[in-house]
Amino acid sequence: MRRARNTAAVVLAIISVVIASWLFASPHLTDHAHHSPARSNVHDTHHRSSHACRGAAPRPTRHVVWIWFENASYDRIIGAPGSHVARTQPYFNQVARDCASLESMSAIQHASLGNYIGAVTGSPAGIHGGCSPTQCPIDRMSVFDRVTEAGGSWRSYQESMPRPCVGKDAGRYAVRHDPVPYLTRLAADCSSSDLPLGSLETGAFAAALDGATLPSLAMITPDLCDDGHDCAAAHADAWFARWLPRITDSPAYRRGDVVVIVTWDEGDRRRAPGVSVNTPCPRTSLRADCHVATMVVAPSIKPGTTVTQHVDHVDLLHLTQVLLRLGAPLGEDRSPAQPLAHELGLTRVGQRSAG
Repeated sequence: MRRARNTAAVVLAIISVVIASWLFASPHLTDHAHHSPARSNVHDTHHRSSHACRGAAPRPTRHVVWIWFENASYDRIIGAPGSHVARTQPYFNQVARDCASLESMSAIQHASLGNYIGAVTGSPAGIHGGCSPTQCPIDRMSVFDRVTEAGGSWRSYQESMPRPCVGKDAGRYAVRHDPVPYLTRLAADCSSSDLPLGSLETGAFAAALDGATLPSLAMITPDLCDDGHDCAAAHADAWFARWLPRITDSPAYRRGDVVVIVTWDEGDRRRAPGVSVNTPCPRTSLRADCHVATMVVAPSIKPGTTVTQHVDHVDLLHLTQVLLRLGAPLGEDRSPAQPLAHELGLTRVGQRSAG
């Protein structure tokens, strides 16, 4: 009996060694567990966010990536450590701590469309509500025109859009969250530059990241669920935790010439009873229904950077123009964006950003 027990123990030990050796030796399993952006666990993505911003010496910016989320006031996204908000949106909060947070960021107005138009042209252009491109065509110079004039490239990547430049709502794609079809000066470029986002592994944006063809300016809009419009903010957080590492693991980001700007279109209008859908947000004060979270991610940003000056989407546009050298500020005259770039650690004093 003792000999049988000893034999069984030896057999079990041999089986354990074989299984352990197979697990550690298998390149497929180890690569999938540690390198797949689609299945990264919370620890992995938090670890990556902590290395995305490291206070490196600023390099001329050649690519700016905008990521837009929807309809959430600042304190619904960013919370004190240990708070319900910080626990339910861990990745948004981690990135805000590990990179740069614009703590006094305001929307331009209610509702969504005017903020998107303002962010690309410098003015909401009299847009109210959520009209369609055929109802509200806009003939204005945009940042996309400026990129083209400077010899660069631009793309708008829209999640769940069924085909390029569809120009109308389709499933979880909302055209009012995509400014390109509204801008009549971009009509000739819309079908080649207003594209479905695709997945983490395949599609237009994944190909640009993997093929070192990232455009000078990329605008990414998740669909109506992943942007937090129709689904919980925690769902948007999980989407962001999958996509940001996909960007920061790319060759372009590792070169140090990519800046990622993450923002929300507007806050929760219910935070200010009596405020109508067309109400502009104050320019000199911060109202709760207009206050939105905004993070900036780049290798040269020092972890824990905070900016307290009052800014809005037009200021983010002007910051993008400074970084990509896109000429005079579009829209209304504002305080120069160059100091904001310095405060964020994106440029050195006297450094000219590359186009």
